[in-house]
Parts: sequence; C-alpha cells; structure tokens
Amino acid sequence: MRMMKTKLFCGLIVMSALALAAGCSDDDGDGVNDPPDNGVEVDFPTAEGSTWTYNRVTTLGIAGGDVVTRRIAGTRQFEGQTYACLVEEDEFTADTLYLRQDGDMIYVYPDLDFSGEEFPEELGQWFTQQYEASLPWLFANGDASVNAQWQILNATTTIMIKGIPFTVTMAFSGQRLASADVTVPAGTFDDTYVGRITSSISISGAVFSGGSQDVSTIYVADDVGIVKETGVHTENFGEEPVTETTTQELTDFSLGR
Repeated sequence: MRMMKTKLFCGLIVMSALALAAGCSDDDGDGVNDPPDNGVEVDFPTAEGSTWTYNRVTTLGIAGGDVVTRRIAGTRQFEGQTYACLVEEDEFTADTLYLRQDGDMIYVYPDLDFSGEEFPEELGQWFTQQYEASLPWLFANGDASVNAQWQILNATTTIMIKGIPFTVTMAFSGQRLASADVTVPAGTFDDTYVGRITSSISISGAVFSGGSQDVSTIYVADDVGIVKETGVHTENFGEEPVTETTTQELTDFSLGR
C-alpha cells in the first residue's frame, strides 16, 4: 500500500489496510447484493501471527516484485486505544498500518514520513500537520448504506516557492460499494464487502499546475481479510500524463489464534 505518498494509502493505502469486512444478500432480486437494514458486520482478523500473501500485477512495474505479504505483528497504543500492527512487505520495502475495530467500524493510523519527499520543507510540514490532525482515519463503516461516502481529509493551503505563490489541495475519502462474489487463487469468497478509497493532491500556480489521484477498490471477506485490491494511479506534473493500474489477489492466508 503505497500516496505521493498518495501511493502509500491507496495502493497502501491503499492500504492496506483497509480493514473492511462484511456479508450481504440480494434481497430485492435485482442481481446486486444489498446490505441488510441493520448494517454490515465488520470483523477483520487481528490475531498475532495472521498472514496473507498476494500476487501483484501492475502495468508499469513496481520495485519490489510481484509477491506481497501482510502480517499482524503485535499491537501499539495511540491515544489510549490499542491498534493491531499490520505490516506489508515486498522484496525491497516494508510499510506498517495500525488498525482498530470499533463495532462495525475500522479506524487506522498509517505510518507516514514525508521527510524524504522531493518538495519544499514548508509543504512537507503542512502535509504532516494535516495528516496528524485528521487521525485516526475511518476506513470502513459497516453502518453506512451502499454508495455512502465519508470524508477523511480535505485541506488547502498556499505556499511560496521561489517567490511564486502556489495553491496546494489534498483530499482523502472513503466509500462503501455493493457487495460482490470474488474468485482469487486462494478461493471463492461470497458477498465480500467492497470499499473504495480515493486520494488526490493538486498544485496550481501562475507557471505550473498538476496533480495526482489514486482510486483503489478493496474486496474483503468476513473473517478472512482483504482478498483482492485494484487500483488506478494517475498523475500529471508538467510532463506527459501517466496512468498505472495495479491488481493484488490473495493466494494464501493463515489466521493466528
């Protein structure tokens, strides 16, 4: 799960995360699985030692190879609440997302560091302030109706770069979609919960404008975890627009006790 880090969330993020889970049925016979009136049960496995292995395919190629693993590795405290540590690794990199279940909702703390990014220090500090102020993030809402959306972060600022003002906007939102049956190498999973995560960053000024967006769709099976993810990353920062698509499918998993 990798955002400008827009790629961190949404591929990661995108993550990653994203601890959604549910079960639904087609009550009205229209061929679309509908949520029960009393909401959807969210139950993401967080037992120590749980592991998931995925096969990753991307149109442009991601450093780190085509095998991704995730595992629950202990817990961590944030503001007096206990979060499970979800570690994602490929051949070269490792990211950590901290998640907590509260009823039918999943909250997360991402492990973000903007110090190494190639933008002005003032902008990096603003990114950090906005993200920290918005935590924890609501990534799953089992009580939401199908197609309901929720805003996680939406902020705008103006910074000076070499004496020129630029407006920077970033937004991050979640959405619940209709459930779906999914077949992946690890098996067939009925009525998976489907969630969409959208994140974007844009910058505009008198001499330059551009931005990037990540849209990730995540399929989660009840008591199993994330079984499939698809993502589309687009960016245009003054050169030719770039679009990258990524798909990750579960190939194996083992749940701790």
